[in-house]
Amino acid sequence: MSEDMQEGTGFLLFAWVLLLCAGVLNIIEGILMVGRASVWTDPNGLLAGHRIVFSDLATWGWVILIWGIVQLLGAGSIAKGGQFGRWLGMLIAGVAMIIQFTFLPAYPFWGLILIGIYMSVFYGLAAYGGTHKQIGD
Repeated sequence: MSEDMQEGTGFLLFAWVLLLCAGVLNIIEGILMVGRASVWTDPNGLLAGHRIVFSDLATWGWVILIWGIVQLLGAGSIAKGGQFGRWLGMLIAGVAMIIQFTFLPAYPFWGLILIGIYMSVFYGLAAYGGTHKQIGD
């Protein structure tokens, strides 16, 4: 390892990129759900007889939009070396792991992959989040 690289920098960079990408995607998804709920419906009737679990997509759009903003705040704090981002990132990863458990019956392999990814984020922030400088320094 080079002298200017701190231990765990890879884990922190991974956590930062994951939170940044997830935040941007959730913001886009939230805006689509609030503004154009028809994007999330079945106009051709392919799912006839099946109802969407969430009846009010606009409400869930706001929830996802706010969740994306929180993820971006965590990513920004991680990039600056702040403890707020460390703890917020761990909270986000923990909640995301719990949510993925609910999807295991429908998508077992994808759910397990995401649980593993979020476990890596959680570990990286827990083990190395308190000892790093600003990303890029």
